[in-house]
Amino acid sequence: CVAVELLENIKNRFFKSVISHRSEGFKPSRKLMNFDTAKTFGIIYDSTISGSDIAVTKIAESLRNKGKEVAVFAFLNDKKIEQKDDVVIFNANDINWYGVPKSDKVLQFCDRTLDVIFCAIPTPNRPLEYIGHFSKALCRVGVFREDNNDFELMVNVPENTAIPKVLEQMIQLLNQIKL
Repeated sequence: CVAVELLENIKNRFFKSVISHRSEGFKPSRKLMNFDTAKTFGIIYDSTISGSDIAVTKIAESLRNKGKEVAVFAFLNDKKIEQKDDVVIFNANDINWYGVPKSDKVLQFCDRTLDVIFCAIPTPNRPLEYIGHFSKALCRVGVFREDNNDFELMVNVPENTAIPKVLEQMIQLLNQIKL
């Protein structure tokens, strides 16, 4: 529908304008990391996608079993608040109408000093893209898209690839880096 597409284009313009404006003076230090040198990890993903919570929890547990510290943060595209074990959730109440997060928990997560953040976002998602852009993680690993180059490392997967597959490829990429 033309009206829906027009509205999405307007939201994207506002979103990109906010990103551009808030990026002025924002210069976090970045550093290429590999799996062995990284000690603290963050994972951001869309909890709205069916089955993603269980898969991400398993991967986070696997990382913890290897001695890594892991923080998991998810967006739930719903107005109800739903907290899950070991996952901090933010939802539609925590963003404005064009997708910019406005809650303190999002700002706190962005301010966390992490070695690596996995931005497991296989499809466009403005609230999670905001976090990926403004994360103070030393190394941001994301999904390659021509319209988003916010990452130090990227995996190239088809749109709508399942989140566990995206995360597996991200971990595999980190394991291949020799420093």
